[in-house]
Amino acid sequence: MMTLGWIGAFCLVYSYGSLTLGKVSSDSFKYQMTNLVGAMLLGVSSAAIGAWFSVFLNIFWLVVAIVGLSKTKK
Repeated sequence: MMTLGWIGAFCLVYSYGSLTLGKVSSDSFKYQMTNLVGAMLLGVSSAAIGAWFSVFLNIFWLVVAIVGLSKTKK
């Protein structure tokens, strides 16, 4: 489970870094999908160790990513 958490954390940091450096836009599929995968993996890993505050945060981030995906450029 720890590996999933590390991959999820990397996805979230990578997507935010890419956005900050102008490599992706906030309405791109790549940005939103990387956020979704990161939040999902980090949330599952957090649940496995009982870090419920982190689970809640990642559920919220997952919902934000789903809404963002629905608004991505086609």
